[in-house]
Amino acid sequence: MTRTIGTHALVLILLFTLPTLADSHVPDPHIRTTCAALREALARGSRVSPTLRAIIDRLEASDVVVYLVSQRSEMAGIAAHVSSVSAAGGRRYLRIVFDPKYGGCQLMGLLGHELRHALEIAEEPSVVDARSLAILYRRIGFSRDGMDQFDSTDAIEAGRRVMRDALSPVAERALVLHPPAR
Repeated sequence: MTRTIGTHALVLILLFTLPTLADSHVPDPHIRTTCAALREALARGSRVSPTLRAIIDRLEASDVVVYLVSQRSEMAGIAAHVSSVSAAGGRRYLRIVFDPKYGGCQLMGLLGHELRHALEIAEEPSVVDARSLAILYRRIGFSRDGMDQFDSTDAIEAGRRVMRDALSPVAERALVLHPPAR
């Protein structure tokens, strides 16, 4: 009887752990989106911009998971922003919203800017919610219009570099040689 219970327990353990072990080769991207335009801009931008590629690589090595969302901006003059931060299960989760009216090189620049913010958050383990996010940006950034909207010089510069890379003649050749998959 004990041997039967032990055998059943072993079978149950194997049934529940084998799928987990088999799925361990499945990539676990830290930057995620269901939006085709954002996915394409991210792929193209990472091909033509060493700046964006470096930001992506560093985020992929972090404990931060970033969800990119396309949604009409409710705030005048804001093309993209980090809309939420939370933590669970040893990971931190960010939601970054992009206004869908932006595309092409502008969207790549916005991705560089906002993902640089994600990297700033990734580099500060204490950021786990809106309050700790505000504390970080009061220290490393500056307030926009005296409101609770913050920015950083590093994010602004990253966005500019990514857009400059995307507009370069080298980028045009790279995009012609490697058009996006449809």
